[in-house]
Amino acid sequence: MGDPETGLSQLDRFVYGTMRLDALEQTQATELLCTLLQAGVRRFHSSDEYASFGLFARSLAGACGQTGVDPASLRHVVKLASPHFDEHHFDAVAVRDRLERYATALGAPCIAQVQWMARIDLKDEPARLALLEKEGPAIAAAAADLRKGGLIEEFGCFPYTVDFAKAAIQTGAFDVFIDYYNPWERDAEAYADMLKTSGISFMALRPFAAGKGFEEGRSVADLLDFAEGHPTLDGVIAGTNFAENFRSIQRALGRFV
Repeated sequence: MGDPETGLSQLDRFVYGTMRLDALEQTQATELLCTLLQAGVRRFHSSDEYASFGLFARSLAGACGQTGVDPASLRHVVKLASPHFDEHHFDAVAVRDRLERYATALGAPCIAQVQWMARIDLKDEPARLALLEKEGPAIAAAAADLRKGGLIEEFGCFPYTVDFAKAAIQTGAFDVFIDYYNPWERDAEAYADMLKTSGISFMALRPFAAGKGFEEGRSVADLLDFAEGHPTLDGVIAGTNFAENFRSIQRALGRFV
């Protein structure tokens, strides 16, 4: 079933999360990615901070070769922190360099969405908010340059906190917010109206609550339906290392064949 406003089907909104892919051998990872590609999955979430990143990049190239899927047709969501922990300023040059390395590693002509983070010290919320106040215009300008140059499509934010999310929305720098969203992690609801008013989309991380949803007796369909209820939803990021588990997701999305 598609969304009448966005034209996206539920499978179009499924983003495969690769963090735990390194539990597999390369042959197994390639086989799983072949299953995903053959089912129509075209969106992937990864990070060069993950131990799985090299395996993912190699296995995806192999899967594209085996299935005939053009790597350039895939849409990648990548994580990127600037400033990182114990850093204090946004570095536009380092951000561009990192994104160029992502694009090369993934065989992508551009990165679809950036999951930007301001870390500094997660216990020091005043410092993180001060960064937005002082460097928000520079962040917005860097994002605009990246879009204009074709290196990215959208610049997104993983806020960590509601206060940071609300302040970040006001900078005008961001096209999408990426945050945990499931029946037990619902901070994103506190700024959902601001996203809708600002025309900013949302991507739901951890829709199964790291397995808690299943321990609580909730079904895949139930948890995906919860995420689908977000008013500006563009994607649901979920991972599995087993083809049959993906088929359960696929059935819940109404696209199982």
